[in-house]
Amino acid sequence: MPTLLKDLEQARELGYTVDKEEHVVGLNCIASAIYDDVGSVVAAISISGPSSRLTEDRFVSQGELVRDTARDISTALGLKAHP
Repeated sequence: MPTLLKDLEQARELGYTVDKEEHVVGLNCIASAIYDDVGSVVAAISISGPSSRLTEDRFVSQGELVRDTARDISTALGLKAHP
C-alpha cells in the first residue's frame, strides 16, 4: 500500500505516472488522465515501449509530452482549470 500511495502522489505532482516493467518485464509505460468539463476523469492516454527504448532517462521528457497532450484533450472537452 505505501508504494501505491507514493505512486498516486507522484502522479498528482507530475500530471503523469510511470509503469517501470511493473506488469510486463521489458515494457515501460507512461500515462496521464483526461478530464471532462467538470473535472471528472473520463479517459486516459498512454504510451508504452520496450524498456530498451523507453528508458528511465526519457521518462521526464516523454511524460511531459503525454501530460501536455492529455491537457490539450481535456481543454478541448471543456476543462477550464487543470488539476
